[in-house]
Amino acid sequence: MNVKALLFHGTQFFASGPSRQAGAHYVYDQDLLWLTPTDRSAAARLIESEDFSSLRRDSLVLSIPAALCFSYILELPTLSHDEIQQMLPFELSRLLPLDVESVTFDWVLLNQDESNTRLWVFAVPQGAVADILANTALPARSIAQIDVSISSLYQAALQEHSSELMLWLGLFNSCVDMILVQDGTLLAQRSITRFHEEEAFILDELQRFMIHAEELGHDRPSHIHALTFHDMDEKAATVIAAIEEWDIPVSAQYFPQRSSYPKDLRHLDLRPRAYRRQKEIRERIRAFAILGVLTACLLLLLVGINDLLFSREIGYVDFLHESSLSLGPQTDTLEEMMERILESQKAGRERSRFFEILDQITAQTPPGVLIDYLSLNAAAHLLRLGGQADTRAALFVFLERLSGLSDILELRPLSMPLVAMDNTEVVDYQVELVLKALI
Repeated sequence: MNVKALLFHGTQFFASGPSRQAGAHYVYDQDLLWLTPTDRSAAARLIESEDFSSLRRDSLVLSIPAALCFSYILELPTLSHDEIQQMLPFELSRLLPLDVESVTFDWVLLNQDESNTRLWVFAVPQGAVADILANTALPARSIAQIDVSISSLYQAALQEHSSELMLWLGLFNSCVDMILVQDGTLLAQRSITRFHEEEAFILDELQRFMIHAEELGHDRPSHIHALTFHDMDEKAATVIAAIEEWDIPVSAQYFPQRSSYPKDLRHLDLRPRAYRRQKEIRERIRAFAILGVLTACLLLLLVGINDLLFSREIGYVDFLHESSLSLGPQTDTLEEMMERILESQKAGRERSRFFEILDQITAQTPPGVLIDYLSLNAAAHLLRLGGQADTRAALFVFLERLSGLSDILELRPLSMPLVAMDNTEVVDYQVELVLKALI
């Protein structure tokens, strides 16, 4: 048992609302809800001490004037009392299905453990028997589902069995609620939050509850009224059929599916406004981060597609961004042109596949052949060489050697013929190569 604190009187929530009726204060001890007519300070001291040994259960006055209580169990993030006090007036007015002006809030209890905070709200509508709201255990930090049993048929059922000792059995998605009542007086109550268990478990818990009620001096209930939802018909029917074998009259009442309840009851966020604002900011930051990652992935994909289409490395896009690249003024050797390229691309840059191809071309250059310029069309995979050869014989040797590199390139016929008067004259040449390797 870990009851943390006893909170505020209802008139602190709604200053214009009715004053609190004289009645009981609430103490929650493990599985049972106890009501005692002790004054507010005594109840506060009792709960703050977290010691219920001073209470004699057989002396407790278990009653609420002229009405049954109803309750919500809401699992909330750990909040301070000030945050809860700021949160409750507005949020409870949204949550309650009854007219706020007709409801008096007697007490609110916090049952806080290491993982979450359960908020119990007990209210007494004036002038009529209250609708009973099933105790509902909700996921921490979320009001995503809510199982609420609300119906005017409750009042007729209570009036019909007003003098009988009756047990209300709520079979809901997230809990089983047991309420023992007679003459409009709440005698005992217990909730278990494991309806997903086998039917035998539910029946065992119900028997334990009835035995405990007998230990408190109450008779065996003369009637059991079961409440459930239509979408839980099969499992609830199994439990009800088993109870009928105990020779206790059982009546069942089915409510619409949970999805039929208003959205504002199924999507409430009871956290403070500042907390919700921080959550919105975090969600926006997360959304922008995801958008940024997706944008970066899209850009990489587009660059990759571009690389596949034009057969060039992404790392050298800036180097080959133009349709052709002239390597500048004439040089004596291809090695000097390569050094010029490397210098323009900053020292220490890795040699690309393109430079490896140029290395192989350089190795095939015979004596007497100079390369004056080089032009690369990356999109068309064309490499154009131009220069001079001392003799035609030296040029033919160069072309023959280039033909031997057929695994990486092939010669293309030129529209500009070779210019030569005889074998001894200097020859101007222009060679166009088709590169087979990706660069």
